[in-house]
Amino acid sequence: MPSVYDDDNFSGRVNLAALYISTGRKTTRSFDTCFEMYDGDAVATALYRRALADPDGPLSRNLSRYLGLETVTATAMANTHRKNLAAWARELRAEGERSTAAMLAKMQADREARNAPTPYREELTPHGIQLAIPGCERVAAPGKPATAQLSLF
Repeated sequence: MPSVYDDDNFSGRVNLAALYISTGRKTTRSFDTCFEMYDGDAVATALYRRALADPDGPLSRNLSRYLGLETVTATAMANTHRKNLAAWARELRAEGERSTAAMLAKMQADREARNAPTPYREELTPHGIQLAIPGCERVAAPGKPATAQLSLF
């Protein structure tokens, strides 16, 4: 039996979420996962449509205890034109994965930029070798004593 963690198991996630909601079961990590595979809007829309099909059924009665009906209704109404929710779910997952990959690439680039080597250099001072920041080195002007190295440590 496919897992709710399987990307392509959209119907399994909808069925599991419907089971939890219909029976009033306490939520678990598996239930949460039904909405966390980038296709949560499609899952919620499928549940909403099922509840509409049986307005007196347990899914319809319990839906508001598990999902924010205002948000779910707005999402479902905005997507009434979608007939194949599984196909929409695939689109949402692909879009989410691209977005996540782009975000991770940006985070990696930012991290690399922050860890880029600073243009420090070593300088021999009377106290031994010290790191010198450009612009803060000892400056010896003709006829004047050298200024002290700025100590950062």
